[in-house]
Amino acid sequence: MLAELGYLSLLLAAALSLLQGVLPWLGLRLASPTLLRCATPLALINTILLLASLLLLASCFGQDDFTVSYVAQHANSALPLGFKLAAVWGGHEGSMLFFVFALGLWGALVAICSKRVDPLITARVLAIMGLIVGLFALYTLIFSSPFDRQFPGPLEGRDLNPMLQDIGLIIHPPQLVIGPPRAKYDTGGEKHPGAECPRAAPVGHGAIEPARMERCHGEGDVDRKADVTEIEQGRMDDK
Repeated sequence: MLAELGYLSLLLAAALSLLQGVLPWLGLRLASPTLLRCATPLALINTILLLASLLLLASCFGQDDFTVSYVAQHANSALPLGFKLAAVWGGHEGSMLFFVFALGLWGALVAICSKRVDPLITARVLAIMGLIVGLFALYTLIFSSPFDRQFPGPLEGRDLNPMLQDIGLIIHPPQLVIGPPRAKYDTGGEKHPGAECPRAAPVGHGAIEPARMERCHGEGDVDRKADVTEIEQGRMDDK
């Protein structure tokens, strides 16, 4: 029963993620604030459903439910509980489920932490993230489901990959899985010293207002003095 509930949670998450990817674009197209605001609650609901699916799979490992093919292939009753939980991402199917959860988790964090961002930008970002989560969830459901049953189930499972039977390697795969989605969605970082300060262009070719140039270079007097020094040096050379 737990495996079926996990499959259902993943199925609902896939469906709602695709809605999250479609409704904001319809809201932009139809100028509907209601559709635009759907992205944030959908992102949070999807993350809860994906977390539930992951925890239900972990419960199957904890109960030694060897009628679940994935559990029978990557665990046995003699494994310590910690290694059984690590077996959740010990194979391809579980790793895909954990990866989809990581994508959904970062989407939820974007929804929560983007209150100061333009709502239109947030809606577009969450829509794209919803499509990504939905497509990966569909792939997991169709081609790599960890909830497939086998009857009759074996009396004993196989074993966890020996490489994962170490505390360091237990936490290593989640770090690898969570890292790429964070890097994908992270827009932070240091700004280039002159990224927002375009140099003055000749008149008639998009000249920058003097006040804007003064504001830009006010934080970098050293650069401005260096430019002045270069100009004066060029004049001396001409003489």
